[in-house]
Amino acid sequence: MKNTLILFTLLGIFTVSCKTPGDFDSIKIKYIDSSVPPQYHRSYTFFATENSIRLSVYSYGNILNDTTITITSNQFNEIRQTVKSAKLKSRQEKNNSDCTGGTALEIVLFKNNTKVFEGHTYLCGGSTYGNLSGDIDSILSKFKSFFDNFEQYLK
Repeated sequence: MKNTLILFTLLGIFTVSCKTPGDFDSIKIKYIDSSVPPQYHRSYTFFATENSIRLSVYSYGNILNDTTITITSNQFNEIRQTVKSAKLKSRQEKNNSDCTGGTALEIVLFKNNTKVFEGHTYLCGGSTYGNLSGDIDSILSKFKSFFDNFEQYLK
């Protein structure tokens, strides 16, 4: 019985460490800025469905901008392709070694309002921590590209 429990535990760890995204019909990406004074702090969340992308910009809980744009199914398929090409993969958590002041990024994929994939990274001191690997920057860049002059939304 003890050996069976150990085997199932090891299989569970292997499954988590090798999980990759499948099909999804909505996606949330959350960028969490480093701890800087409020006038400079800009965190934001993108939430995309097959027909819209919502961008919420905030500074320490205060909403600074909340914008929703309409997208086509072809544009949402571009997002799907970008996610696929990014080769996201859950990995065993790489813990932060007491580094502070970095930025974080969370990605959650949904299918029929159910989470099908979730991961996060924390960038600090030139190192990447968290449980997510892949070309995360390409996904973030894709989302930003839907908003002309993205930086204006952060003001």
